Amino acid sequence: MQIKINNQVKELPEAMTLLQLLKWCDIAPGRVALVRNGAVVPRSQWPMLECQSGDSLELFSAVAGG
Repeated sequence: MQIKINNQVKELPEAMTLLQLLKWCDIAPGRVALVRNGAVVPRSQWPMLECQSGDSLELFSAVAGG
C-alpha cells in the first residue's frame, strides 16, 4: 500500500494504524501533530484509524521558542 508522508511516497509492508505507522517510521508519537488528507487527526484516534492506500499525511513537530 502506498501513502504519502510529508510529500514523500512510502510503501507500507502491511496494513497499520496511524500509531503503528509512526512507530514504523521511528517517530515519537508524543512529539508530532498529524494531518490526514487535509484534516487534523486527534491523537486519541491514532490507535484506531488505519492507513488507507493513497492517504496523504503531514507530520508537524512541536517547536519551543522564545
